[in-house]
Amino acid sequence: LNAAITAANARVQANYTEATWETFVTARSAAIAVRDNADATQSQVDAALASLNTAANALVEDTSTSSGGCGSGAIVATLFATLALGGVVFFFKKDANQK
Repeated sequence: LNAAITAANARVQANYTEATWETFVTARSAAIAVRDNADATQSQVDAALASLNTAANALVEDTSTSSGGCGSGAIVATLFATLALGGVVFFFKKDANQK
């Protein structure tokens, strides 16, 4: 159960639809409650694990914020590349004006 909760905590809400995320969070919260209950039975642990795994497997990726296949990592990389190029152009332009 601990490993499943750790994996669940690594999930990012922005990546999934609201409806499937809400179901997932409910299952994750229930699993955490069972884990933290010193009196939980093995049956309760097994049920919480099964519920969490089912909810995790049912998560649906949210494509509504997609940028045509260009993930946020690519956007950040493009931004940094643009800023770096701008800095190089500025540096050479300034250097050429000083000569």
